[in-house]
Amino acid sequence: MGKPDNTFWLGQLKELERHCNKKGFKVVYKDVLTDAVYYNKKVFIMSNRLNKEISTYHLLHELGHLKVMGKKKSYKENYDYVFTNFSNASLTHRFAIVQEELDAWREGLILSRQLGIHVNRRKWEIAKTKCISTYLSWAVRNKERKKQRANA
Repeated sequence: MGKPDNTFWLGQLKELERHCNKKGFKVVYKDVLTDAVYYNKKVFIMSNRLNKEISTYHLLHELGHLKVMGKKKSYKENYDYVFTNFSNASLTHRFAIVQEELDAWREGLILSRQLGIHVNRRKWEIAKTKCISTYLSWAVRNKERKKQRANA
């Protein structure tokens, strides 16, 4: 295969959207900064600011969240205790969210292989790193501010 073009990636996205529809979810593109899945509304909100290739990777990641949530026993073992016993502002709770994000990226990559969706692994890893780095910054942001105020 030569270098995939925009038309190729549009086809990959359409294939993923069909997969979402089979799962009972809609995909809606909006002018937003971040993507999200709303389980109760059965909708993926995807940023329309990204190119088609990166959008493909982001949608795979969002589908990865469905796989993580669908593994009820492991989800309960991995996250329920922390989400129930630590406040949302705690570093422990925030790091559990970061772990869930990492798990969703891993599941999204596995799903790409199962569905035959092409992934340029280098670009996938860069997209994943950009997203995870924002979560890492968020996770430690308030703790760092409190530490700076305490030392001021």
